[in-house]
Amino acid sequence: MATQHPVRCTYEIDAQPDAVYHMFTARLGDWWPLVYTFSGPDCAGAEVEPKEGGEWYERTTKGERISWGKVKHIEPGRRMILEFAVGADRKPVPSERSSTVEISFEGLPRGGTLVAVEHRDFDRHGDVGAQMSENMGSPQGWPVILAELARGVRITSRAGREA
Repeated sequence: MATQHPVRCTYEIDAQPDAVYHMFTARLGDWWPLVYTFSGPDCAGAEVEPKEGGEWYERTTKGERISWGKVKHIEPGRRMILEFAVGADRKPVPSERSSTVEISFEGLPRGGTLVAVEHRDFDRHGDVGAQMSENMGSPQGWPVILAELARGVRITSRAGREA
């Protein structure tokens, strides 16, 4: 089986790295696209536990917690490496069949944050690895997810200024 190439995506967000990192971890459910959750409209929230061995997960309206994978490495405010335990059919997969997502939050000299994602190890998904790589690298994959992150940051910033 051939190794799939990593998907790389960057997005500039007009906010400081700590604010963008906080939105990604503590407020994941405020902006993550519902169509990219396991529970869809029954998703009541999502977050990343910002510690090694923690989880990133969603909560359903019934109180269930559904894991998207483990936190493999974290540098608070700067970088994290996450296990992506989501299959091509949008169902949970075991850890040994998960890919890896590395996300960094880099302050820009002129202000703002460059969010960089590298999603790799698609071959661990088995026969659907190529499909996963194609899906996550398409305009409807990481580019739309990061655009939604930026939208979430903008909405939160506006709400803070209006309060």
